[in-house]
Amino acid sequence: MASEVKLGSRFTDSKTYENVRPSYTREPVEFLLKKIGALNEDGTPCNREFKILELGAGTGKFTRVVMEVLEKNPNFQVIASEPLPEMCHKFKEVLPGVEVMQFAAEDIPFPDATFDSVLASSSIHWFSNHKSMQEIHRVLKSAGTLGVAYIFPAVGSSLWIKETLEYLDPVYKRNGILWPALHHSKVIEQVPLDLYFEIGSSCFSTSRNVNTQSMFSYLLSYSSVASLSEEEKEAFKLHYNKTIDKYFTATGKQLQSLEFDMLINCFKRTSNDKNLGLK
Repeated sequence: MASEVKLGSRFTDSKTYENVRPSYTREPVEFLLKKIGALNEDGTPCNREFKILELGAGTGKFTRVVMEVLEKNPNFQVIASEPLPEMCHKFKEVLPGVEVMQFAAEDIPFPDATFDSVLASSSIHWFSNHKSMQEIHRVLKSAGTLGVAYIFPAVGSSLWIKETLEYLDPVYKRNGILWPALHHSKVIEQVPLDLYFEIGSSCFSTSRNVNTQSMFSYLLSYSSVASLSEEEKEAFKLHYNKTIDKYFTATGKQLQSLEFDMLINCFKRTSNDKNLGLK
């Protein structure tokens, strides 16, 4: 698998990332927080201290919704982490009241059994290796939970976005990465069942106002795309423009909106504390 920091360092600048990446709505975040135990089923906060670690937090797109949902709960604490310094800097600008630390998931600088839950939003494909899964397992309490969230264009909603994403898929494959936009189920299957078992999953949909330029900028914000050579970027731009011409210009239509899927998977830590050496 490609290194989280090596490829991640090719992300576009954090300001662009913040501007073009879509945000989560409250409903999927509330669903996740109920499944991991931070909220009761009726939506009220749990009546005990609850400590959350978020890995690969980026600029805090997911974190800010978590904070909004839990803002009236005095018993919770969120610590965010991100391996890239520029993302950490932008996170602090956006969410100055949330602690953010710079480290990778393979080396979490906290003692055993520190957190009630670990969250990963649009990031676990970067560190779905056994060392990271072991580290997450180690810092979770005995009944701790792992929450995974993704937001991507709904591939089934439009042929043009399906063709565009499929064009980019080989770019991810050559970097040794399963792209969740097309292979979400396979990414989730990489969570080791000797350390975790699934306790809930769901898919939520939302529509976003977009246009041809904003969608192109959005696609360029993905690190494997940003890492393309200038020649490869030009080839992708040509393919993208041809796709837009085929589905919109030639038919007299305009790209005005797009469906996005918000996918949630939640797991509970097993009691398997044996054989946690690297595999």
